[in-house]
Amino acid sequence: MKTNLILTVITVIFMVSCHKENTNLINSTSLTGEWSWISSTGGIAGIKYTPETTGEKRRITFDTDSVFRFYRNDTLKIESKYHLLKVPTSDGLDSTKLVSYAYSTIRQYYEVQSDGVLVLSDECMDCFMSQYKRIR
Repeated sequence: MKTNLILTVITVIFMVSCHKENTNLINSTSLTGEWSWISSTGGIAGIKYTPETTGEKRRITFDTDSVFRFYRNDTLKIESKYHLLKVPTSDGLDSTKLVSYAYSTIRQYYEVQSDGVLVLSDECMDCFMSQYKRIR
């Protein structure tokens, strides 16, 4: 009897803690290509990093076969599968676009601006927003 009660409590806790996010996988070619790092801003202090301040050259690619690559000073540092998601906003009136990476639990909001700049914003408080210019 005690075992059944414990199992019931565990099951209820598990069911309550699980939250299915209403997301839709999307297929977009707007990210496909190679991007050169312009700057990153964020953190609790609002720090800004650029290639000039760090001495680093960063580059990312999003391939049509859903592979993301991150290069620092022309050395491959991360290679991972990625998925593009469309997630409803909290008010339910609109939706936002996110990149979800297999190597990390942090997702990023993305926007490709009309001037060819990609903005990636981490989905967390006091995280970073990075800008990249399309190379090709």
